Amino acid sequence: MAADSTAAYPPRQVEDLPPLRPQLPVFYATPPELSAEPYRLKAPSVTIVEGEPEDPDYPRVVEGYRVQLFAGRERKAAEGVMRATQAQYEYAVYMVYEAPQYKVRIGDFVGREEAAGFCERLRREGYSDAWVVKSNVSINR
Repeated sequence: MAADSTAAYPPRQVEDLPPLRPQLPVFYATPPELSAEPYRLKAPSVTIVEGEPEDPDYPRVVEGYRVQLFAGRERKAAEGVMRATQAQYEYAVYMVYEAPQYKVRIGDFVGREEAAGFCERLRREGYSDAWVVKSNVSINR
């Protein structure tokens, strides 16, 4: 007779065991749908489920894109780029330290096409090293 994981319990006891229920997240993002154009994705949608805060300005975090402007080892250089871009653009600017480099990134874009368009604008305006990176971004409802 082959080994069976239910051998320790008579059939009646196995049926009486409570089912395992997974914990539900507070929110989740549905995967993007494919569009008619090849290799292009539509922006993902965000679905809020029970347990959300009442504050309408509460930021939600989803997978999205930012434009990276600078990567280097000197913090002062990164802070200089950050101050210059904060004064020049209406988007949020972030400085991230990923050893051994400081990185300056701008924007909270849900769709890659929007981030790519802003990246091209930055390249025309003198940020020749700008490129789009995946990141978790904050959005408001």
